[in-house]
Amino acid sequence: VSVSEKRGISRYSFRTFLPLLHIHLPSMPTTPFARCPDLESASAGNGVELHQRVPAERWCVTRADLKQFRALVRKGVDEGKIVPTELDSFDPTDQAIGPCIHTVNQQLIKPITAKAGNMSWALMQHPEGLECDLFVTHCWAEGIYEFIDKVLNSWPCGAAHAYCCMLSNP
Repeated sequence: VSVSEKRGISRYSFRTFLPLLHIHLPSMPTTPFARCPDLESASAGNGVELHQRVPAERWCVTRADLKQFRALVRKGVDEGKIVPTELDSFDPTDQAIGPCIHTVNQQLIKPITAKAGNMSWALMQHPEGLECDLFVTHCWAEGIYEFIDKVLNSWPCGAAHAYCCMLSNP
């Protein structure tokens, strides 16, 4: 029995929920892609093929991925690659809340995953996918540091992989 089944979220209900995500799969280049820590090292892959081959319930990340992602966001803020906007006037010196998830998506996730072939962050990190143990939801206006810290601090024992739409959707 998986952790999600113990918590009353069966694989069936997870798969039933996925069509509601309205996933868009654009066309893209066909070069394979490996793990990518930042924009400079990204290279084009085939996100359409990858997202068609790997079932959506395997578009997951690990706790270590979330820790690495938080550090990458912090580095982006420190280097001026993630900056406040009219809609998100976050304090670049703040270590507790951080830029909102929408800002991180626009200024970090989308540019890197576009260069990687428009695959999701999760499949960019784990091209074969990871079995989902945990479904994580968030608010797009939520601060990324606060979100990641809360997810890491409340991660259930026995769960290894989490589906989180900002990192899982292409």
